[in-house]
Amino acid sequence: MIRIKQFIGRDMKHSFPVRQDLTLTADTVPDLIDKIAEYRLQNGLPVGDPSIDLTAYYAMHHPFAVENGERIDAPPVGELPKRVYAWTNGLWRNPPKNPPSTEEAPARASACVSCPFRREVGSDGSPAFKEAQRRVYLLSRGLLWLNEVGWCEFHGWDNRLAVLLRHEADEKIACPKECWLDKSENKSTL
Repeated sequence: MIRIKQFIGRDMKHSFPVRQDLTLTADTVPDLIDKIAEYRLQNGLPVGDPSIDLTAYYAMHHPFAVENGERIDAPPVGELPKRVYAWTNGLWRNPPKNPPSTEEAPARASACVSCPFRREVGSDGSPAFKEAQRRVYLLSRGLLWLNEVGWCEFHGWDNRLAVLLRHEADEKIACPKECWLDKSENKSTL
């Protein structure tokens, strides 16, 4: 495995072009990896693995700056957080036309709390998590429901926002019997 050498010097910075007219820079490789992930998140791009992309870029354009050794990895993100981040990004790009509603939220939230597919909202400390939380808060217009409702492993969404949204009929999705979406007259994949 190849890895990027840490530059030593006052004026030397690591850099990575994200567009023809924009290059991200940082003093250390881990900081640059975080900046790349944050840029991709904020612009609705797939995060991928910035450490591999950065290493490949350096190996191709700056071979003197790479050496054999351990690769610097971004912190691993589990499957559920990836699904929740993707759901949140989809809503962010195409926000719901109807404003959030608190009418049915208490009943929905109580169903989520007792659901076997509910998972705690677990922070991995990544820029992806912070950005997803910011977007959930903005999409809910500050009406975030109880934190106890967590994430839904079955649907791959953040229940705190999902219980506030109005849903359009969609008979294609099969829900678990505990799900409030199955008990309502409307079904949706959001």
